Amino acid sequence: TIATFVLTEMEPLSGLTRQSAAPSASPMTVTVDPTEAGASMRLIIKPTGTIAVGTINLPDVNDAADGQEVLISCTQIVTALTVAATGLNVTGAPTTLAAVNGFFRMMYDLADLTWYRVG
Repeated sequence: TIATFVLTEMEPLSGLTRQSAAPSASPMTVTVDPTEAGASMRLIIKPTGTIAVGTINLPDVNDAADGQEVLISCTQIVTALTVAATGLNVTGAPTTLAAVNGFFRMMYDLADLTWYRVG
């Protein structure tokens, strides 16, 4: 069935470490902070309202691990968004979260020293 296919093809989120933030003002800065180096993360951002300017800092050159993933979701609109990682490239990250409950997923590739958007 279609349901069986979807369940077998989707990667489970249970292996992701949860982090949340509740910024109350713009500009917003949230840093992904794995509890252990290289851990894949699920970052839930719950601002109190629309954020005009926001920055999300992914794990940097000293902390990122090959294949590490970060799933980011936000309950409010972020008008201007920067996704950065000190010492690394970031490719394909959104520059805005134009809808309530927006989300995206990034994966780190050690060979390229780059965080790529994968979802």
